[in-house]
Amino acid sequence: MGSGEHPPIEDFNRRRRATRGRGPAIAATLAALTLAVCMLPGGSIGRGTSALRHHARQIAQQLGLMAAPLYADEDSGASKGAKTFAEMADHIFGGDITPERAVCDPFPEFNGVAVDPANNLAVFTAPNVKRLVLYQSQAGSDSSQPTDSLGIISGEASRISGESGVALDPVKHEIYAVDTDIGNTLVAFPYSARGNAAARILSMPVGAYGLAISQRYRQIAITNEDDGVVMFFRLGAKGVENPLRELRGDHTQLAEPKGLFWDDQHHELIVENVGDINRGKWDADYSGGGRYNPPSITVYSDQAKDDSAPLRKIQGSKTQLNDPVGLAVDLAHNEIYIANIGNNSITVYARDGRGNVAPVRVIKGPHTNIQSPIGLAYDSVHNELWVANFGHTAEIFDRTADGDATPKRLVRSAPAGTPTVGVVLPQALAFDSKRNQIIVGH
Repeated sequence: MGSGEHPPIEDFNRRRRATRGRGPAIAATLAALTLAVCMLPGGSIGRGTSALRHHARQIAQQLGLMAAPLYADEDSGASKGAKTFAEMADHIFGGDITPERAVCDPFPEFNGVAVDPANNLAVFTAPNVKRLVLYQSQAGSDSSQPTDSLGIISGEASRISGESGVALDPVKHEIYAVDTDIGNTLVAFPYSARGNAAARILSMPVGAYGLAISQRYRQIAITNEDDGVVMFFRLGAKGVENPLRELRGDHTQLAEPKGLFWDDQHHELIVENVGDINRGKWDADYSGGGRYNPPSITVYSDQAKDDSAPLRKIQGSKTQLNDPVGLAVDLAHNEIYIANIGNNSITVYARDGRGNVAPVRVIKGPHTNIQSPIGLAYDSVHNELWVANFGHTAEIFDRTADGDATPKRLVRSAPAGTPTVGVVLPQALAFDSKRNQIIVGH
């Protein structure tokens, strides 16, 4: 064969057959391809053709199934005279085939939760399947079967990807949800939205996490866990719109802020902090490195901006804060609820508490069904606390629940006992040849 010729298809198939027996390597590669397919928009193999094409090209070359360039690159037009990938696909992989196996959870794994009891609505974010799941605010039971939902919002037009925080505007009847890792957007929908509904979109920096709405100021506050910042926007903001103000700086004592609550009644903003801080994230001239602080709850004037110090702070060994990720507030009874994913507990504090104070109650134990709690919402009409596990269940408790309390009812997205995959937005893969395991970073 001359140097300018390409191997015929028969030779390609001969080399493909020669790879039989490379079980672990091929299995790992198939798993990697499957994960890539699972995370395409809508989880459909029929979409994202360009991405599939790119993965298939790489995999075929890595396995020695083809010598580059065996086919033309449709994007660059390279390898003039070679077969296009579309022409070769049927011979390489047998056409439009179903993956050998899939590592993905078809059931929603809950993250954030918001409740509007006046309009009988509860909304969960489910980043593993890129959707919002809607329920009635009195949904749930002791059944082992999935809870009936009001529907979902998902699809390309919705621009939903790795949504974490969610908030409801009971005045304008709008749902807000923010992406943390890859979508970089705040999306908004009317309560009536279902399916592949088009979102109103506001651009966000990477790391946006928690949401809180002020009806008094008609503004929305958004935490950024990566930068240690709270951003304030007008409700209804869209496109690439600048925040009205920001709360950031060493004096703020913000340290990986996640959940927050806008207290219009007392003109305060309540923020929970995991503890990680890296000033270099927002100060380009800083080179001192990052640090870890004990987790905390910081409270600010709701007009605070720039490098404003908190009005008070709850922090210390007595607090039992442990990787806090969800926050809710009961204004009628002056209590703050915190979801601690680090030790599977809900800790409750006096709203005006400060310093190294112990919680007034702790909800924790096997009867609670709390496992990896990540989202919280308080229903002030029915005096109920909603706890969203990072998995297939949410528990609804009476507001006075304490200790190893049994929830009033459960909301399930899957039958009881269904394993939770726990993979959300996988962004890195590795194969451990010694243990024959696939390692997924997400």
